[in-house]
Amino acid sequence: MDQRLKDKRDAQRFRAAVAKGLDLGKVLEVVFGGKDEALSGKTVGAVAAFKRLERAVRAGQVSAKVKGKKHLALSLLKGLVGEGYLRVERLELKPHQKRQELKAVPDPRLVGTAYRLTRKGRALLSGAPAPQMNGSGAPAPQVNGAPR
Repeated sequence: MDQRLKDKRDAQRFRAAVAKGLDLGKVLEVVFGGKDEALSGKTVGAVAAFKRLERAVRAGQVSAKVKGKKHLALSLLKGLVGEGYLRVERLELKPHQKRQELKAVPDPRLVGTAYRLTRKGRALLSGAPAPQMNGSGAPAPQVNGAPR
């Protein structure tokens, strides 16, 4: 199947899960292995995050009534990056590490990748309202303290 079509289906699956009440804070906690680890500013490898999320989906800790639950973990990771809760960072891997990781993940783009929590993700986990972003990704200017 074409990769763009897979990405489109993953985006639809993510939106459906959020619309049906998926707790994104809980998903971020699972990805980082706990709230404290996430807020500490650590990075987490994409393969490790995927495995944690997949395990949580199977165990029912992270659940959403969507079609294609088999692919929900990958859809959630892609959605969190797409919505700006996680930032992607590249890792330098040795060739034997790449081969090992390629066997463990469904998407080769996850290999050699790590995730770091963004300001928006940190605000979601800490309970503060997320900053309003304009199209460029910068915080929107506040006029007289009122959001636009």
